[in-house]
Amino acid sequence: MKDPAYDGQVLDWNMKDFKIISKHMEISRKSSFKDVIGCKRFVDTGRIDTMVLLINTTTVLNRTNMTDMDDYYGPALTSFFAVWLIMIILCSIIGNILVMLVILLDSKMRHVHNSTNLFLFNLALSDVMTGLLDAPVSLYTLTQEHWDLGDFLCNVNLFLNATFLFTSVHSLMYISIHKYLSVKRLSECNTLPVSKCACYTMILASWGWGIVFALLTTLYLSAAEYKAKTIQCGPKYPIFNIKSFALSFGNLMLNFVIPLIIMIIMYSRIYFIIKADAVFRRKSTKLDSKIRSRSDPNVVNEKAVIHTLVIVLSCFIICWLPYMFYTNFIFFTIDRKTIPAFINPLAYCFGFSSSACNPLIYAFRFPDFKNGYLHILRKLSCRKSKKSVLYHVNDPDDTIEHIDLGECNEDEHHDTVK
Repeated sequence: MKDPAYDGQVLDWNMKDFKIISKHMEISRKSSFKDVIGCKRFVDTGRIDTMVLLINTTTVLNRTNMTDMDDYYGPALTSFFAVWLIMIILCSIIGNILVMLVILLDSKMRHVHNSTNLFLFNLALSDVMTGLLDAPVSLYTLTQEHWDLGDFLCNVNLFLNATFLFTSVHSLMYISIHKYLSVKRLSECNTLPVSKCACYTMILASWGWGIVFALLTTLYLSAAEYKAKTIQCGPKYPIFNIKSFALSFGNLMLNFVIPLIIMIIMYSRIYFIIKADAVFRRKSTKLDSKIRSRSDPNVVNEKAVIHTLVIVLSCFIICWLPYMFYTNFIFFTIDRKTIPAFINPLAYCFGFSSSACNPLIYAFRFPDFKNGYLHILRKLSCRKSKKSVLYHVNDPDDTIEHIDLGECNEDEHHDTVK
């Protein structure tokens, strides 16, 4: 018999619809129960009562596209990119946490005259977040070759990727402005450093810009979606309208071209200031010795710091340049099937690599950071040595443990005296 509750509600349903939904049910059998959002009674002219699952449309489309189970990358490329991403995750998290600890534990590193370290701390924080929240998702998606984390996390993934990238770009831009102001003051024999308030304002501005532009990208100018042959969620491309064009053009200009131009101008001015100061000091014979002795060490120190920051900037540009080419290329590509599968993971792996490079650069260029790394690692090894002594008190071979413990005690005594 017909169910009165559903009588007259079956006009839009036919056997073709039933076959399509049955196919979707077969697809959803491989997915989780989260994909099922409800049910509806299917009635065929009042004779057949069947419960039909209504599948989340986004998941159905993604699953339907994957019915062929295409292996876009192949075992070799998948293994290559997976190892690359794992190394990025480990190096960026461990390395940048060491950078942050060195700055936090050493009061001299936070002194007003070392305000550049505040910006390096900010950059390290952004890189740690990339290693914790962005790269692992890309690693998971690379191995799955489809997105099965839901629409909400897809939006979160796009938002976080955009936030950390834009914050890093503008952090480097503000670092160049800060160094220009510092060098300019030194060239004018003004040893008063840039105030911490100004530094914190620039740091907050970099995060504010990153968050605002990421929100515009995710919620207003576009929407997050997962596309085949990618390892993350991104904005919808190609959609040729005003919002999509504003997103592509605004991203290119505001987050790459304009910051890069500002950094080039700032570092060019720094170069000419230092060069002019060096020429002036060589030619001048009447310069007051007190001023000279006061300014020379500062100028030399600033010069070394600037060289390191230029290396950091160059590394960042080299790493993210493939990504910028990739994003602008796909905007004008109507048929995404023509894009080689390895392009997206290659662009993002290069970009994420910049997060792992900075701690290594600091170690080679800044003795304070190198010594700080070693001091922290020595402390950790000493704690392990102390624990091992407790378990090997009666061991005849515990001489080595006592020697290590002695070194630890010397370090602690040195820290106390210091």
